[in-house]
Amino acid sequence: MKKFILILVTIFLFVFNLAIPTTLLAQDPGPPKAKEWKGPGEKIEFQSIPVITMKDFLNGKIPEETKTISGTLNFPANAPDKNVPVVVIMHGGGVSSGEGISVWEEYWMETFNSIGLATFMVDSNWGRRKCKKIFKKAIPNCNDIHKGITRIVDGYRALELLSKHPRIDPNKIGCIGMSLGGRGCLYLNVKRF
Repeated sequence: MKKFILILVTIFLFVFNLAIPTTLLAQDPGPPKAKEWKGPGEKIEFQSIPVITMKDFLNGKIPEETKTISGTLNFPANAPDKNVPVVVIMHGGGVSSGEGISVWEEYWMETFNSIGLATFMVDSNWGRRKCKKIFKKAIPNCNDIHKGITRIVDGYRALELLSKHPRIDPNKIGCIGMSLGGRGCLYLNVKRF
C-alpha cells in the first residue's frame, strides 16, 4: 500500500509540475515596461557614456556621444546647510523588474536618511533605455552588452558631481550598490588610470 501511494504521489507531482509552467507561460504578459523612478528629493542630471561593448572598452574606443543620466539627491529631515555626508545608491540591472531602482534601493535611501545621511540615487537605466534599438540585436537585456561598465562610469561621475555640491562634505561620500550596482561601487575605490 505504501508503495502504491508513493507511486501515485510521484505521478501527481510530475503531472502537476508539467501543468503549472504551461499555465503560467500562457498568462505571461512579458517583461514590464521601463519607467523613470520618481522618488523624493532633487533630480540632478549629469553626462555619462552610452552603452558600449566590453570589446570597445578594452580597445579604448571612446564614444563620441554622451548620455544624460540622472540621480536624485535626498537630504534627511533637519540636515545642516553644509558638510552633510552622502551615500551614493546604485541599482542592479533591473532585468526582472523592467526598471532599475526597486524597493531595495528605496529601503536603503530611507534607512540612510533616517540616520542623518543624504542619499544620491543614481538611475543608470532610464537614460539608456533604448540600447536594444541602437545595437539592433536580439538580446535579453542591455546588461549583456556592457557588463556593468556603465555603472562604473556613472559612479565616478556621481562622485565628481557630489564632491562639488555646496551642501555635501566631499570627504564623506560612500557608496552602496545592489548586484550590478555593487560592481560600480567596488571600482569607486580604485585609482583611475
